[in-house]
Amino acid sequence: MSLNKLKKSLFFLYTLLIMLSACSGEKTNIYDNLIPEIYDDTMIDKTEINCPKVRFIQGMDKIKFIKESNNIHEINFYEVKWKCYSYIANDNEGLNKNIDLDIKFKIDYEDNIKIFKQEKFSFVIALLNKKNEVIVKSKFDKVFLNTENSEILDNQNSIINIELKNNSEEIYEYTVLLGFMK
Repeated sequence: MSLNKLKKSLFFLYTLLIMLSACSGEKTNIYDNLIPEIYDDTMIDKTEINCPKVRFIQGMDKIKFIKESNNIHEINFYEVKWKCYSYIANDNEGLNKNIDLDIKFKIDYEDNIKIFKQEKFSFVIALLNKKNEVIVKSKFDKVFLNTENSEILDNQNSIINIELKNNSEEIYEYTVLLGFMK
């Protein structure tokens, strides 16, 4: 099956889902969340591109917490995966580029955990262009329940997306910086 026939079939499916959801009379539909995803995956041509370098901010690559109860723990970046792609969403827009980051953290406690409670930390992501100018920066707060003496904490299946609209530059010359904040 050619790509055009596949797109037409999926567009037909997309249209059918919209019609069914409109005729159902319900205000919420289980397909409402799928429609934009189906549309994006079928109607937008994504092209994988070379990604920028990902680096840790010196001195901010780990963070240590000391609590009153002597419950000392340290958080490190455990694993960072990334994927980059470009696409044209509309004919009126230029070329958009995306960087998807999947980050895991490692939490180590010095003492055995006796009281299980909610913990929190913050981290920052910055994107620098080839002139080392900050293009995008975002702060994220992460809340978790301490459950073990050492654990790997993922981002609960949520990808952090950096979107660059109407960008014609080669982003492989950019740099993504990651660091913890106190």
